[in-house]
Amino acid sequence: MKKTIQLTAMALLFILGSCSDDKDDNLIDFKVSFNSATVSTTEEDTTKDITLTFSRAASESGTITLSYSGENAEYGTDFTTSPAGDSGTISVPVAEGDVNATFTFTKLQDPVEGTTKSVTFSIDG
Repeated sequence: MKKTIQLTAMALLFILGSCSDDKDDNLIDFKVSFNSATVSTTEEDTTKDITLTFSRAASESGTITLSYSGENAEYGTDFTTSPAGDSGTISVPVAEGDVNATFTFTKLQDPVEGTTKSVTFSIDG
């Protein structure tokens, strides 16, 4: 009888000791990428939505910070963004559960014939 109680107690300790909470510690890394590597505008089509795609749904609300640089293009003169980014960075809001986020690029001026203008966006962090 004593041996049965000891074996039962050991089995119970083994079972309870091997249990764990169901936290999702094995989530894949949260990665952000541009949906498209390049986006072009035309004279008629001056506004483009640029989509950021996530590797999984966002587990909490926050922002994605983008930086940009222009080649022959100046913020406020040649282009703008929404959300605004006149300081060289754009903070794109993300809500919990989102699988992507979008910001808007608006071309204000066409380049002079024979010249090109470009803006490069990069994901910080």
